[in-house]
Amino acid sequence: NAVSGSLLSHVEFSQLSRPKRHNWELSGALNFYESPVSIYNSSFENNIIGDDYLNVIRSKFRIDGSFFLSSNADAVDIDFSNGIIRNTKFFNCGFNDKNGDCLDLSGSIVDIENISVKEAGDKGISIGEFSEVTIKKSEVSDSNIGVASKDLSIVNIEELLISNVNYGAAIYQKKPEYGASSINAWGLMMQNVVEPYLIEEGSSVTIEGVVVEGKTRNVIKKLYPETIKQ
Repeated sequence: NAVSGSLLSHVEFSQLSRPKRHNWELSGALNFYESPVSIYNSSFENNIIGDDYLNVIRSKFRIDGSFFLSSNADAVDIDFSNGIIRNTKFFNCGFNDKNGDCLDLSGSIVDIENISVKEAGDKGISIGEFSEVTIKKSEVSDSNIGVASKDLSIVNIEELLISNVNYGAAIYQKKPEYGASSINAWGLMMQNVVEPYLIEEGSSVTIEGVVVEGKTRNVIKKLYPETIKQ
């Protein structure tokens, strides 16, 4: 509930861990809760302990011209927030937690443009819990999953390159209280992808105006056969 917005410009964050005192702790090393924030030309490197490096919750935000390197789990976790992520690079997300994502968006409305994601432990861009996200002129590479749309989320793609991943796009329902999801894509390119599309029954992908309905059952178990990611 900050009275005014926070501004971070040309700030370097390095080797941070999540705040913890007695039995109280936060999930992120850096947290904004119901507090708007703008981040420009800043770097976030080598966080040690914590689920996320940057966690934005119920806040308006903007991230522009920044860099995230070697996050313990998720690099950026956006929960129930509205904002913009532009001209930003993500590298080596989830180096300790192989379920780590570079971008984890839940219940949010986000515009993404000109970002580069490389070496995510799990998903390059994870979108869930009734989110609406637009991705433009970006790339995801060297990860388990390029983009995931789940739990009633709608993802619109305009020019995205996905390369060197196991699953290019995964579209499915993870939580029973939600439902099927979709991706609408123009200019989606894939290179060296083991399985380009993994689409659950009820979900769909529209590629250049052509609709592809899902036929796979229980996608979550196929993606995580040993342990279900929480």
